[in-house]
Amino acid sequence: MNRLLLLLFVGASTLCAPAQALSLRAAATKAIHHDSRMAQASAEIDAARASRELALSSDRFTLGFAADVGRSELRTDAFFPQSGLRTPNSMTLQASQPLYNGGRTAALDAAARLQVEAALEHRRDVGGKLILAALTTYLDAKRDHETLQLSQATHATLQQARRDVSKRFDAGEATRTDLAQADARTAEAEANVRRAEAQLRAAEIMLTRLLGDVPAALDADWPRKLPTAATREEAVRLSQRAPAVVSAQEIGHAAQTQVRVATAEGRPQLSLDGHAGTRDDTEFGYERLSTWAVQLKLSVPIVTGGRTSARVAEAEAKAAASRFAAADVQAFYAQTAASEWEILRAADQVIAAVEAQVRAAELSLDGVQKELRVGSRTTLDLLDAERELLAARVNLVIAQRDRGVTAFRLLAACGTLELYNIPD
Repeated sequence: MNRLLLLLFVGASTLCAPAQALSLRAAATKAIHHDSRMAQASAEIDAARASRELALSSDRFTLGFAADVGRSELRTDAFFPQSGLRTPNSMTLQASQPLYNGGRTAALDAAARLQVEAALEHRRDVGGKLILAALTTYLDAKRDHETLQLSQATHATLQQARRDVSKRFDAGEATRTDLAQADARTAEAEANVRRAEAQLRAAEIMLTRLLGDVPAALDADWPRKLPTAATREEAVRLSQRAPAVVSAQEIGHAAQTQVRVATAEGRPQLSLDGHAGTRDDTEFGYERLSTWAVQLKLSVPIVTGGRTSARVAEAEAKAAASRFAAADVQAFYAQTAASEWEILRAADQVIAAVEAQVRAAELSLDGVQKELRVGSRTTLDLLDAERELLAARVNLVIAQRDRGVTAFRLLAACGTLELYNIPD
């Protein structure tokens, strides 16, 4: 209930705000409210609850009323009944109270209750997947935006380098090879810019799909420390209670309960039935006839042609299939949690190494620029240094994105990716 209240509060504040830069938590909340899959999951919960009411109704008192009226004619040479036009009409009141149905109602109720639990967990799973998709796409777009900025800056730098080489060529200080190398690297930089633009547009399209629009700015910091599992064993243990795992297990239990439903079909059925009715102007005369009756009704299946045993076998096979499916989901989430935990553990070391790569590439470029002015370096050395610095900076952006996405994936695999533990 507390999580639901938090979701509604944050969602209301997000939806009422004008289009602007969004935090990670606001983006996740907006995705939950915008995407129709959450509404679909809620509708499935309503359907499961209605199915439980339907199951319980099979053991409840029922009362029905029927009436009819018509016009007919009877012609006969006999003394009784009399010939003539008639207006036959009747009214009947029927009631029934099931007393015993072999445990079928209890089994149906248990199965429906488990289906409701599965539907509730499924909605949590859908919400977690939407949150993960929104966060991943947000960080993808942020990565592509920063990559585009780096590519544009490098392209501008190489264009200036191309002009410098052209001046040196005109002055006889550079060769046609230097000029061709500068042209090649400038064209490569332009290709990088166009590729980054396309990737950013693709990420924005996905953001629009999830959020309804593209935020004015993707200015959230790269996620750093998130409340993830401290050990791989803890991550695997938490994954066993992930919503998808619990939902699959509840579906398996519900399928097992259907075996009891099928078995009940071969047991006696007992009910207390009653009816009262009146008929008038019938084929037997013009007088009104009234009747009533109360009776115990017993039905005992003796030979069903193999129908009951076949239904039981079918239910048992489906229950086994559901158990195997639940075991597969459980194993998948355990594997995912363990893998993401190991990747996340190395993420900080990767970022530290890439940051060292950036610092070294910056020093290298600065040194090459100075050495080029005194003639101890070539144009190719400068172009190589520019390329290495761009690659290092892009690698840093990618590593920061990967660390954030991996942390969110780990939380999702452990079933703990909720709005409250997302950076705001």
